[in-house]
Amino acid sequence: MKSVGKYLLLVLMAALLSAAIAWANYEASVAKCQGVQVDILRDSGDTLRLLNEDGIRQQLRLMKLNITNQPLSRIDTDSIEQMLNGIDYLENAECVVTADDRLSIVVRQMTPVVRLFARDGRSYYLNRDSKQMQADAKYHVDVPIVSGNINIHRLRLPYLFADYAVTRLHAPKAKVAEVLQRSTLHHLIALAEYVASPANAPLDTYVTSIYYSDPANIYLVPAIEGHLINVGDGTGMDSKIAKLKKFYDQVIPEKGWWMYDTVSLKWDYQVVATKRDRVRPVVIDTIPDDPDEADIETMTINPATAAAPKEAAPAAAAPANKADAKPSDKPADKPKNKPDDKSKKSA
Repeated sequence: MKSVGKYLLLVLMAALLSAAIAWANYEASVAKCQGVQVDILRDSGDTLRLLNEDGIRQQLRLMKLNITNQPLSRIDTDSIEQMLNGIDYLENAECVVTADDRLSIVVRQMTPVVRLFARDGRSYYLNRDSKQMQADAKYHVDVPIVSGNINIHRLRLPYLFADYAVTRLHAPKAKVAEVLQRSTLHHLIALAEYVASPANAPLDTYVTSIYYSDPANIYLVPAIEGHLINVGDGTGMDSKIAKLKKFYDQVIPEKGWWMYDTVSLKWDYQVVATKRDRVRPVVIDTIPDDPDEADIETMTINPATAAAPKEAAPAAAAPANKADAKPSDKPADKPKNKPDDKSKKSA
């Protein structure tokens, strides 16, 4: 008798549970959205206001998303997120239905880290993930400037392929991120963040802009007129800036700011300075044992690769222990002058 009673009790509990689930599903199917709640997140200290709550609601109307009083079962939060993430001034968006039957939308305002001036005359802000936002005269963000041989569509191609690989081909995000770290645009963004970082002060006040010639020749344009600084592909900046400081401490006091038009830091353990109005490089060697403790020893001209100067000058003999081959002269397409006014740090 007791076993029969337990069995009946279990059957009754299962029936009640099924009825409760059915009732909950019915309520959910007929329940309507009671409104939209919008929250905007910004980084601490960010005074830029690219959007407000009314702007987000206006975007929902433009997308023809009449959410209030719509059945909750018909609200596709994933689709709403995807559409909001397509807005250029949003870093990301998250949408969920709350317990009180409201749609909660949490968005983060885009945080630009660099401004690019493209060859077509357009200007773009980019965040650290390369998401682009076309610059507008209504607002200005004080971030490093990059100009030169900029084709924004070509530079962003690796990121577009990476997004396709993750979303459609389900490629591992970690592997895709590793590949993107070798892209030119990643190097430019990382260089801009390096220049603007408070940890590298006063580099942000010393560098007025960045000039991109090609992936292997990126230039810093200093506030001190007279020369450009070739940092190669923009990687390994700690050692390159250390070499530049030693060059300024030991060479510039002797030769002056206007002796050289280009200072190249792209090669390991040495600085190559090109004299103004001449085509032969001046090579400043450093001790190759430890790059962190390297010092400038000599300033010599290598006749193996040096061309004759424009004006007559005595030939300089190369030291006996010098290798015949030296890095080639400055790139042919390096900027002859500073980028024009639009590449200066201004609105």
